[in-house]
Amino acid sequence: MGRVIKLLMERDGISEDEAREQCTSVKEQIDEIVDTNTGFSTLEQIEEIIADELGLEPDYIDDFLF
Repeated sequence: MGRVIKLLMERDGISEDEAREQCTSVKEQIDEIVDTNTGFSTLEQIEEIIADELGLEPDYIDDFLF
């Protein structure tokens, strides 16, 4: 998530702690979806969370899954 944290800090002008908090919240939401769902809709839900919560493209999905 380091790449996303750095991006949020630079783009949004927020502190590292704020960026970490946002990423942690998104990661928790994603983990919940992964634990309870399977299939293509899961990927779509994760992409939507990343877009809605952080304003990022699906390119950053790997930062939250691995």
